[in-house]
Amino acid sequence: MCEKCQELQGRINKFQRVLAHHFDELTEERLREGLAELEAEKVALHAEPK
Repeated sequence: MCEKCQELQGRINKFQRVLAHHFDELTEERLREGLAELEAEKVALHAEPK
């Protein structure tokens, strides 16, 4: 895993740990959105150019 992927994975892990706790609906929605953005960024990092 490259350095950037490791950094992103660390941030993803933090979001997942935070989401394990229960918050109000709006907070959880925002956390899920942030998590999805990080995961998409990680996938795009090594996406094959077309």
